[in-house]
Amino acid sequence: MASLRKRGKVWYFRHTDADGIKREEKGCPDKRTTEEMARQAENEAAKIRAGLIDPKAERLAEAGRRPIMEHLEEYVANLKAKGDEPKHVQLTRTYAARILESARIQRIADLAPSVVLDALARLTGQGLSARTVNAHTTAVKGFARWLWRNGRSVDHPLAILGRLNEEADRRLVRRDLSEAELRRLLDSTYSADPWRGMSGFDRAIFYTIGALTGLRRSEMASLTPQSFRLDDGVPMVVVEAGHTKNGKLAEQPITAGFAESLRPWLASKAPGRSVFETLPEKTGLMLKTDLERCGIAPVDSVGRVVDTHSLRHGFITTLAKAGVSVKTLQTLARHSDPKLTLNIYAHLTRFDTAPALNALPDLSRPNSPPEAPKSLGTEPGVTPISERFAHYLPTGGDGSGLERTGEDGTTPSFSDEGECRNSLEMEVLDASGRELTASEESAPRRTRTYNPLIKSQLLCQLS
Repeated sequence: MASLRKRGKVWYFRHTDADGIKREEKGCPDKRTTEEMARQAENEAAKIRAGLIDPKAERLAEAGRRPIMEHLEEYVANLKAKGDEPKHVQLTRTYAARILESARIQRIADLAPSVVLDALARLTGQGLSARTVNAHTTAVKGFARWLWRNGRSVDHPLAILGRLNEEADRRLVRRDLSEAELRRLLDSTYSADPWRGMSGFDRAIFYTIGALTGLRRSEMASLTPQSFRLDDGVPMVVVEAGHTKNGKLAEQPITAGFAESLRPWLASKAPGRSVFETLPEKTGLMLKTDLERCGIAPVDSVGRVVDTHSLRHGFITTLAKAGVSVKTLQTLARHSDPKLTLNIYAHLTRFDTAPALNALPDLSRPNSPPEAPKSLGTEPGVTPISERFAHYLPTGGDGSGLERTGEDGTTPSFSDEGECRNSLEMEVLDASGRELTASEESAPRRTRTYNPLIKSQLLCQLS
């Protein structure tokens, strides 16, 4: 039997659920209505125990009757219990609540993609950047996914929602500090006056850790003296999983020289306490003040900004310029996608990429012309005739295959046998090109009669 009791102006009722557990539920200011709610709860529990109602369906129905904002508060409590960063939890609640209120969503059944898209479009119309609108999308989608995984919704209703192209609407473009600028910043900050309670020396160490480890602002704020493992084989800075963006333990290596320079500073810090206890919330404003003091413009002529996160950009850019492999660079940046590392964080200019062109061949000039053949004294490009066949070529004529005649039209005579025109009739060759002896000439052989066609074919082959 249900029992009632009143707290202020609201009645509460106690009943036994389907699992035999006694629970207290909130009723309403009207006692009779609260009694009816108690009887309904007891009847549903009895039907579930009797097998007349599916418990899962009943849980879905009960979740559907509750206001959507109650579910959102429980979702936020779940994020806190998981150990998510407080700032992330706060922004998630703010963004999700803004969408639910703008879309006038009262129950889980009202959580439809169309109404959420209309709410996101209104944010875009108000002048918010694509990055900010995407942050709202991520928050409300995470809430809808949690409802589904916790059995409060039959599906993930917002799974189809996409993201806007942030590259087409980038409002904040960061730049990295050069080594000279970074040294100037550190040299002037070490001895600077405190800023909102943080000494100049601590600020310089804060900037140095960000530039040499690539840690984010929230990750550096969580560091304690125990986070610095300087005596390991490879010195490193460790960030617990609850303080990293991806929820994984981060073990960031540092150089031995940097590790030694940190020892005196760490010795002055209390164990178990943050080494940056006085770190202000507005670290971007703090850095801007220090940059202006040493003559570095926080915003350059093309609108690129230097803020706290620019130290992480500089860390990745310096490694990229040094020729570190993509896999190593991605690991040190702790990115799940190398495209994010290379496209967003690695700032390479034409002065950084131009030296790589030295690996290309020089095609601006042709190769040197080939040297003329030195054999037989021939002109360049002319192939000498084989000595084997030169003996059988005509020694007279005008180059057309005809004999030259004198001025009187007669053919010149030659007294020397060596000066006469050679022919294939005069000497006989065997198949290997050797001259046959007299004894071999008397042997039966194939026809060796003079044939001008044979000579012409031979010349053709030689040419």
